[in-house]
Amino acid sequence: MLNDWAFYFITDERLTKTGILDDIHLAIRGGARVVQLRCKEMGGMDKDDTDEDSFLDLAWTARKMTEVVGVDLIINDNPIIASEVYADGLHLGQTDMPMQEARSIFSGIIGRSTHSKEQAKIAVEEGADYIAVGPIWATRTKPDAEGPQGLQLIREARTLTDRPLVAIGGIDLANVGEVIMAGADCACAISATVASDDVCRSVTDFEKLIRAITAKK
Repeated sequence: MLNDWAFYFITDERLTKTGILDDIHLAIRGGARVVQLRCKEMGGMDKDDTDEDSFLDLAWTARKMTEVVGVDLIINDNPIIASEVYADGLHLGQTDMPMQEARSIFSGIIGRSTHSKEQAKIAVEEGADYIAVGPIWATRTKPDAEGPQGLQLIREARTLTDRPLVAIGGIDLANVGEVIMAGADCACAISATVASDDVCRSVTDFEKLIRAITAKK
Protein backbone atom coordinates (compact mmCIF):
# COMPACT_ATOMS: atom_id res chain seq x y z
CA MET A 1 0.00 0.00 0.00
CA LEU A 2 0.97 3.61 -0.53
CA ASN A 3 2.31 4.69 2.88
CA ASP A 4 0.21 2.04 4.62
CA TRP A 5 -3.21 3.52 3.78
CA ALA A 6 -6.33 2.11 5.42
CA PHE A 7 -8.90 4.89 5.73
CA TYR A 8 -8.73 7.45 2.92
CA PHE A 9 -9.84 10.83 4.31
CA ILE A 10 -11.37 13.40 1.93
CA THR A 11 -12.29 16.95 2.90
CA ASP A 12 -15.65 18.48 1.98
CA GLU A 13 -16.31 22.20 2.36
CA ARG A 14 -20.08 21.68 2.27
CA LEU A 15 -20.27 19.12 5.05
CA THR A 16 -17.57 20.37 7.41
CA LYS A 17 -18.71 21.62 10.80
CA THR A 18 -15.43 23.20 11.92
CA GLY A 19 -13.56 24.01 8.70
CA ILE A 20 -11.34 22.08 6.29
CA LEU A 21 -8.08 22.65 8.15
CA ASP A 22 -9.62 21.65 11.47
CA ASP A 23 -10.95 18.49 9.80
CA ILE A 24 -7.48 17.66 8.49
CA HIS A 25 -6.01 18.15 11.96
CA LEU A 26 -8.67 15.91 13.49
CA ALA A 27 -8.24 13.25 10.80
CA ILE A 28 -4.50 13.15 11.45
CA ARG A 29 -5.12 12.86 15.19
CA GLY A 30 -7.53 10.06 14.42
CA GLY A 31 -4.81 8.10 12.65
CA ALA A 32 -5.42 8.78 8.94
CA ARG A 33 -2.36 8.08 6.80
CA VAL A 34 -3.69 9.88 3.74
CA VAL A 35 -5.68 13.09 3.28
CA GLN A 36 -7.20 14.28 0.02
CA LEU A 37 -7.71 18.05 -0.15
CA ARG A 38 -10.92 18.32 -2.12
CA CYS A 39 -12.53 21.74 -2.35
CA LYS A 40 -14.70 21.85 -5.46
CA GLU A 41 -15.74 25.46 -4.91
CA MET A 42 -12.22 26.78 -5.44
CA GLY A 43 -9.80 24.00 -6.24
CA GLY A 44 -10.53 22.96 -9.81
CA MET A 45 -8.56 23.83 -12.91
CA ASP A 46 -11.51 25.84 -14.25
CA LYS A 47 -11.68 28.27 -11.31
CA ASP A 48 -10.73 31.97 -11.48
CA ASP A 49 -7.46 33.42 -10.19
CA THR A 50 -8.92 34.40 -6.80
CA ASP A 51 -10.17 30.87 -6.21
CA GLU A 52 -6.84 29.47 -7.37
CA ASP A 53 -4.89 31.68 -4.95
CA SER A 54 -7.17 30.75 -2.06
CA PHE A 55 -6.82 27.06 -2.83
CA LEU A 56 -3.05 27.40 -3.12
CA ASP A 57 -2.88 29.00 0.34
CA LEU A 58 -5.09 26.23 1.73
CA ALA A 59 -2.96 23.56 0.04
CA TRP A 60 0.27 25.00 1.46
CA THR A 61 -1.13 24.90 4.99
CA ALA A 62 -2.41 21.36 4.47
CA ARG A 63 1.03 20.35 3.14
CA LYS A 64 2.76 21.65 6.27
CA MET A 65 0.24 19.88 8.52
CA THR A 66 0.61 16.53 6.80
CA GLU A 67 4.32 16.61 6.06
CA VAL A 68 5.40 17.08 9.66
CA VAL A 69 3.65 13.84 10.68
CA GLY A 70 4.39 11.81 7.55
CA VAL A 71 0.83 11.72 6.23
CA ASP A 72 0.30 11.62 2.46
CA LEU A 73 -1.39 14.71 0.99
CA ILE A 74 -3.40 14.19 -2.20
CA ILE A 75 -4.63 17.22 -4.14
CA ASN A 76 -7.89 16.80 -6.00
CA ASP A 77 -8.09 17.75 -9.66
CA ASN A 78 -5.25 20.29 -9.88
CA PRO A 79 -1.78 19.03 -10.93
CA ILE A 80 -0.30 22.52 -10.97
CA ILE A 81 -1.07 23.15 -7.30
CA ALA A 82 -0.12 19.57 -6.42
CA SER A 83 3.29 20.25 -7.93
CA GLU A 84 3.67 23.70 -6.37
CA VAL A 85 3.07 22.49 -2.82
CA TYR A 86 5.09 19.28 -3.27
CA ALA A 87 2.04 17.14 -2.56
CA ASP A 88 2.47 13.39 -2.41
CA GLY A 89 -0.32 12.75 -4.87
CA LEU A 90 -2.98 13.98 -7.26
CA HIS A 91 -6.48 12.62 -7.73
CA LEU A 92 -8.25 12.83 -11.09
CA GLY A 93 -11.93 12.34 -11.85
CA GLN A 94 -13.32 10.96 -15.08
CA THR A 95 -13.77 14.45 -16.54
CA ASP A 96 -10.33 15.71 -15.52
CA MET A 97 -7.27 15.83 -17.76
CA PRO A 98 -5.68 12.74 -19.33
CA MET A 99 -3.14 10.88 -17.23
CA GLN A 100 -0.28 11.58 -19.64
CA GLU A 101 -0.91 15.33 -19.47
CA ALA A 102 -1.14 15.25 -15.68
CA ARG A 103 2.17 13.37 -15.45
CA SER A 104 3.84 16.03 -17.56
CA ILE A 105 3.00 18.51 -14.78
CA PHE A 106 3.11 16.39 -11.63
CA SER A 107 5.51 13.53 -10.87
CA GLY A 108 4.00 12.01 -7.73
CA ILE A 109 1.24 9.48 -7.04
CA ILE A 110 -1.77 9.81 -9.33
CA GLY A 111 -5.11 8.14 -8.70
CA ARG A 112 -8.22 8.01 -10.88
CA SER A 113 -11.92 7.76 -10.02
CA THR A 114 -13.77 5.01 -11.88
CA HIS A 115 -17.43 4.04 -12.01
CA SER A 116 -17.37 0.87 -14.11
CA LYS A 117 -15.17 -2.10 -14.95
CA GLU A 118 -14.37 -0.49 -18.31
CA GLN A 119 -13.20 2.74 -16.66
CA ALA A 120 -11.14 0.78 -14.15
CA LYS A 121 -9.49 -1.11 -17.02
CA ILE A 122 -8.57 2.18 -18.71
CA ALA A 123 -7.19 3.55 -15.43
CA VAL A 124 -4.96 0.48 -15.13
CA GLU A 125 -3.79 0.82 -18.73
CA GLU A 126 -2.99 4.52 -18.37
CA GLY A 127 -0.88 3.79 -15.30
CA ALA A 128 -2.89 5.07 -12.34
CA ASP A 129 -1.04 4.38 -9.09
CA TYR A 130 -4.30 3.67 -7.29
CA ILE A 131 -7.89 3.37 -8.45
CA ALA A 132 -10.97 4.71 -6.68
CA VAL A 133 -14.09 2.67 -7.38
CA GLY A 134 -17.67 3.70 -6.74
CA PRO A 135 -20.08 4.89 -5.73
CA ILE A 136 -20.55 1.50 -4.11
CA TRP A 137 -23.81 2.61 -2.52
CA ALA A 138 -25.91 5.77 -2.79
CA THR A 139 -24.13 8.88 -1.54
CA ARG A 140 -25.23 12.40 -0.67
CA THR A 141 -21.78 13.96 -0.96
CA LYS A 142 -21.80 13.88 -4.78
CA PRO A 143 -25.29 14.69 -6.09
CA ASP A 144 -24.14 14.31 -9.70
CA ALA A 145 -22.42 10.96 -9.13
CA GLU A 146 -23.13 7.83 -11.10
CA GLY A 147 -25.71 5.46 -9.67
CA PRO A 148 -24.64 2.89 -7.05
CA GLN A 149 -22.42 0.20 -8.54
CA GLY A 150 -22.43 -2.27 -5.64
CA LEU A 151 -19.72 -4.58 -4.40
CA GLN A 152 -19.45 -6.22 -7.81
CA LEU A 153 -17.50 -3.23 -9.12
CA ILE A 154 -14.83 -3.83 -6.48
CA ARG A 155 -14.65 -7.52 -7.36
CA GLU A 156 -14.37 -6.74 -11.08
CA ALA A 157 -11.68 -4.09 -10.55
CA ARG A 158 -9.75 -6.49 -8.34
CA THR A 159 -9.48 -8.97 -11.22
CA LEU A 160 -7.82 -6.27 -13.34
CA THR A 161 -4.99 -5.17 -11.06
CA ASP A 162 -3.10 -5.58 -7.83
CA ARG A 163 -2.75 -1.81 -7.48
CA PRO A 164 -4.52 -0.29 -4.46
CA LEU A 165 -8.29 0.03 -4.74
CA VAL A 166 -10.09 2.75 -2.78
CA ALA A 167 -13.82 2.15 -2.30
CA ILE A 168 -16.09 5.18 -2.02
CA GLY A 169 -19.80 5.95 -1.84
CA GLY A 170 -22.30 5.32 0.93
CA ILE A 171 -19.75 3.64 3.16
CA ASP A 172 -20.11 3.62 6.95
CA LEU A 173 -18.89 1.56 9.88
CA ALA A 174 -21.69 -0.95 9.39
CA ASN A 175 -20.74 -1.85 5.82
CA VAL A 176 -17.06 -0.99 5.43
CA GLY A 177 -16.15 -4.59 6.19
CA GLU A 178 -18.04 -5.69 3.08
CA VAL A 179 -15.98 -3.47 0.77
CA ILE A 180 -12.69 -4.68 2.27
CA MET A 181 -13.73 -8.33 1.99
CA ALA A 182 -14.83 -7.69 -1.61
CA GLY A 183 -11.28 -6.69 -2.49
CA ALA A 184 -10.81 -3.01 -1.65
CA ASP A 185 -7.55 -2.07 0.08
CA CYS A 186 -8.94 1.00 1.77
CA ALA A 187 -12.14 2.99 1.96
CA CYS A 188 -13.44 6.53 2.10
CA ALA A 189 -16.51 7.67 4.04
CA ILE A 190 -17.00 11.42 3.76
CA SER A 191 -20.41 11.79 5.38
CA ALA A 192 -19.57 9.35 8.16
CA THR A 193 -16.50 11.37 9.17
CA VAL A 194 -16.61 15.00 7.98
CA ALA A 195 -20.29 15.37 8.87
CA SER A 196 -19.99 13.53 12.19
CA ASP A 197 -19.94 15.22 15.58
CA ASP A 198 -16.48 13.79 16.30
CA VAL A 199 -14.26 13.64 13.22
CA CYS A 200 -11.25 12.35 15.16
CA ARG A 201 -13.14 9.47 16.77
CA SER A 202 -14.87 8.56 13.51
CA VAL A 203 -11.58 8.35 11.62
CA THR A 204 -10.07 6.28 14.44
CA ASP A 205 -13.00 3.87 14.31
CA PHE A 206 -12.61 3.39 10.55
CA GLU A 207 -8.83 3.01 10.78
CA LYS A 208 -9.02 0.35 13.46
CA LEU A 209 -11.83 -1.58 11.80
CA ILE A 210 -10.31 -1.59 8.32
CA ARG A 211 -6.94 -2.71 9.63
CA ALA A 212 -8.50 -5.44 11.76
CA ILE A 213 -10.49 -6.80 8.82
CA THR A 214 -7.51 -6.57 6.46
CA ALA A 215 -5.38 -8.54 8.91
CA LYS A 216 -7.89 -11.39 8.80
CA LYS A 217 -8.14 -11.60 5.00
